[in-house]
Amino acid sequence: MESNPASILHELEDFVYLVSHDMAAPQRHVREFTKLLLATLENNLSDEQKIYRGYIEDGLQKIERMQSALLQLSRVITEGKEFSTFPLLDCLTNVVQALQDKIHAKNAIICLPDTDVRLTGDQQQIETVFMVLLDNSLTFTREYVAPEIKICADMSDKEISISIDDNGIGISSEHADKVFTMFRRLHKFGEYGDGIGAGLAIAKKIVSRHGGNISILSKDKGSVFVVRFLK
Repeated sequence: MESNPASILHELEDFVYLVSHDMAAPQRHVREFTKLLLATLENNLSDEQKIYRGYIEDGLQKIERMQSALLQLSRVITEGKEFSTFPLLDCLTNVVQALQDKIHAKNAIICLPDTDVRLTGDQQQIETVFMVLLDNSLTFTREYVAPEIKICADMSDKEISISIDDNGIGISSEHADKVFTMFRRLHKFGEYGDGIGAGLAIAKKIVSRHGGNISILSKDKGSVFVVRFLK
């Protein structure tokens, strides 16, 4: 008897939640007892051992962030809220306000849609999607070039399409699908911030929950992310 794909997916989501949840306790134990051990040796650590301590601390922080991202991914379904109808501009305004510090630091220009449309979905989750996409555009920027990000919204009889067009470093077409894979980074850790490569995978999961899709188009300078929701 063949397994139901929906059932397999549900079991996989349950597995991800349980694993990521159960990882939390041993991670805390490793962190706390490592701190206690190093505290007893603090005055006797050589310069080389202090470097090793830094590696341990960095590794633990990365594991904890990965565990947190897995929990966030699993909660897209398990803790999603009921759908409501809301203005897209309200959603985007909330995101821009939350990113104000980074926008100012980068001297970025954000252009919101001229006309508003209304979306139906989990507003908090959809704000997370645009938070990820805008933060991505503010992070992967070209040196000495201030970010310019233009958001457009188009509506047809069947769908609402929102594009986020930036002038950053761009993504080659061969890597267009890879960026939506959990924990997949196209650059060395720390080269463009300290992200762990989870944001776009979580955004894709949220859009999928809403019956839509997300894709990326490459261009000469920058990228265009396109999010589509069915009406």
